[in-house]
Amino acid sequence: MSRSVVQAQQASARRERLRTKPGLNTAPDSKRVYRLRSYTSCVHCHRRLISNANHAGTIHYGCQPKKAYQPHGHPPMFRVREDERLIGVNRFLVHEVFGPY
Repeated sequence: MSRSVVQAQQASARRERLRTKPGLNTAPDSKRVYRLRSYTSCVHCHRRLISNANHAGTIHYGCQPKKAYQPHGHPPMFRVREDERLIGVNRFLVHEVFGPY
């Protein structure tokens, strides 16, 4: 079996119980759509990033594990803006997936 097939199966297993349906959550208080929800994980601890928005409506994804669960080298907390992540994703798709053949 090829390496990419094995990696796809492993990713599928990690995402098995995550909500991936587009649009608002079914909770009545939902106000925002997090476009990268359940697709981003921490490079240090491999946990799914938490998404939230600040008072201005800017969406961030971040990781802040409890000290007992922080692997060596993991910062206490970090946040990344969604719009910056989407620029990187779009750039990757344009150059690596849909680029010149």
